[in-house]
Amino acid sequence: MIPQLSRPFLYSLICYLLTLHAAFAGMQKAEDGVVKILAIGNSFSADAIENNLYDLAKEKGIKTIVANLYIGGAPLVLHVNNARENKASYSYRKTDVNGERTTVSNVSLEKALMEEDWDYISLQQASPFSGQFQTVAESLPELVTYVKGKAKNPNVKLMYHQTWAYSEHAVHPGFANYNRDQQTMYRAIVDVSKRVPSVAPIDFIIPAGTAIQNARTSYIGDNFDRDGYHLRFSLGRYVAACTWFEKIFGESVVGLKYKPADVTELEKEVAQYAAHYAVQRPYEVTRLKKFRKGPKGLKNPAAAILIDFGGVSHEGSWNPIISPLAGKQHPLKDSLLNHSRIVLEMLEPFEGKNSDGTRQPETPYHFPASVTSSSYFGTAKNDQTGNKQAKFKLTGLDKKGNYDIALFASRISDTLGVQETLIVCEGEVRQEVTIDATNNTSEVGSVYALKPAKDGSITFTVTAGSGNTNPKGLFYLSALRLEAKRAR
Repeated sequence: MIPQLSRPFLYSLICYLLTLHAAFAGMQKAEDGVVKILAIGNSFSADAIENNLYDLAKEKGIKTIVANLYIGGAPLVLHVNNARENKASYSYRKTDVNGERTTVSNVSLEKALMEEDWDYISLQQASPFSGQFQTVAESLPELVTYVKGKAKNPNVKLMYHQTWAYSEHAVHPGFANYNRDQQTMYRAIVDVSKRVPSVAPIDFIIPAGTAIQNARTSYIGDNFDRDGYHLRFSLGRYVAACTWFEKIFGESVVGLKYKPADVTELEKEVAQYAAHYAVQRPYEVTRLKKFRKGPKGLKNPAAAILIDFGGVSHEGSWNPIISPLAGKQHPLKDSLLNHSRIVLEMLEPFEGKNSDGTRQPETPYHFPASVTSSSYFGTAKNDQTGNKQAKFKLTGLDKKGNYDIALFASRISDTLGVQETLIVCEGEVRQEVTIDATNNTSEVGSVYALKPAKDGSITFTVTAGSGNTNPKGLFYLSALRLEAKRAR
């Protein structure tokens, strides 16, 4: 005869068995020894985890799988709709436990969620709406319910990725949501991330936005992005990854040796401390007083300085000018990556960016296609709108020195007429060069032995040349090469 069990006893037995099951699941995870991290996001999650996070964990002996479900610019509401309809709309980018990277197209949320017993899953809002709480409150609860329902790991931790404010000179249309003010945008993002747990059971916030804001208080300034909003491939992404590492694993990132090859030791320290303080104080900026002064730049660069107008990001020898707007200052490195004292300052803006330059350059200085294919432009003959000229200045030049300058412009088209560009270079004297940008693959405008003005500056004015037959007077600038003329 089977004895009849009391209800309290049955309840206790069930609780005990559930506890055993949870313990067994935890034991399996411990035996597996792999921490599995998934982001459901867009290019901002790509910036945060697709580089560096795996390597940071590897240095500490932590085995990881890191994956990103990517749709460019995706807001939370799009993820919700994809979940409802089980749409296979994602690019599934994954770094496995051995560091091998794969990308699979046309993957659904459900498929990715079921592929691994994820330990951590992050959610985020698209950057234009990242500081608008109502847009988060309308979509996040349903997405959280869906993710928790599909997750194989009953103990999965849900994270909210606090993204970063745009550069002060960003041209992204979403910046208008914050009066085109970086501080306004940052404060709005912080307010949203504080309130997120009130609308959905989020376990913790990853304060990448505060980390970037911390880093901007260093000598590097507002130079962690590659286009006004996406992070620079090496240094910017490293800051974000450091933040994710410390928040997830609970270990200070300060002092870790791993860094991207193009990041200097001093920049590594800036990134690590910016992330560390963000984890400690996720909703306020910590000024990096220790890093207010940067390395002293060379008065006379050891190699040519290479400047890319309209480029996205070059962590190597080229200096990208990431915004066409006036006011932005760009400290420049030489092509051997030495810091110089030379700074480019935009005085009058270009109108915008064009990406139809030559992809098969044949210039004397071997400018790469990644530089020649993009440019900034203006419209000198447009009476109603547009920028009839652009102007920028190089400062910090050797007052006693002489400089050789090469300039390049390209616009591949058979229907826009002659797009002649005039560039006026003013130092101690004035020199002019013209370049026909139309279908240009090789023509370089050159200035030789130009001495700076008395204040150590050379000013460049870019506009349409007298031979420009384009109806709008389109003019372009793709690249500038500056080299000190050595005394013999």
